[in-house]
Amino acid sequence: PRRQRAETPLVSLPRPPPRAVPLPDAVWSLGGAHSEEVLLTMGVCLSIEVVISSSRHSGPGLGRLAMFGGQWTASYGLVPLHEFVVGISTTCVYTPECTVIALMFILRILVTHPEVTINWGICKRLFLVATLVAQKYWDDYPLRNIDFTYAWNKVVPNEPPLSIMELNVLECALVGAFGFDLFIQSTKYFELCSELIAGVRARTRDDSTITTLMQRHARKLATRTTRVWYHHHRHRRHR
Repeated sequence: PRRQRAETPLVSLPRPPPRAVPLPDAVWSLGGAHSEEVLLTMGVCLSIEVVISSSRHSGPGLGRLAMFGGQWTASYGLVPLHEFVVGISTTCVYTPECTVIALMFILRILVTHPEVTINWGICKRLFLVATLVAQKYWDDYPLRNIDFTYAWNKVVPNEPPLSIMELNVLECALVGAFGFDLFIQSTKYFELCSELIAGVRARTRDDSTITTLMQRHARKLATRTTRVWYHHHRHRRHR
């Protein structure tokens, strides 16, 4: 009989860092395959809430972020912010990593410019533009700026409308605020993901509203996946 030769890898590569981060058992029941996206999105919103609450000023953002200033409305806080982030992501349909990278860009600005502060009046526009830049940087097929203006006017119709010219100016201001440095270290990304998950785990024990918001997010993701699958196969049948 022929001797079977043991297969050996041509190149011995180190094991990559773990992509999946351990999730609480309660979160896995929220959205199945979307559980990590649900959890990280909530972690990003909680981080922005902490940044705003720890700000030394209550007025408009200072320095380079002054142009992001929007009107103060009654709809501010964690719940409206989470609904906004989820609405933008489900409307534009980008990868969940873009949400985390957008937070990293915002934190980079705060570290580079200590005089800059963030409040509820500018956080939505700031996060929208940071997500736009992150999506162009990370995804293989970048969206157009007009797609984000459409999402803004659809998700927050009570806010002042955002034109394509305004969005272009805000994009240049945001990228210039951290010196056009878009590089993201993988180790920093995974460390932030672990911190976001730990923060959600700690807050979920004392606040049932967070679990309710994550359940609502999971249902929207399931609906979005169904719509994408339907339109994809519908177009394939008519080719």
